[in-house]
Amino acid sequence: MANGVEPPVLPDLTDNPAANGPAFFKTPRKLERKPWLGRLHSSDRWAT
Repeated sequence: MANGVEPPVLPDLTDNPAANGPAFFKTPRKLERKPWLGRLHSSDRWAT
């Protein structure tokens, strides 16, 4: 049990290109900021 009690990581089945692939840079993408913890912290994610 190499992962301990954690389940194995599932493969990404979405249509998102890999960050190191040439298709990643072909389409413009936008980031959106997601605030959390009472807006004291935030995370950047790809806009959908």
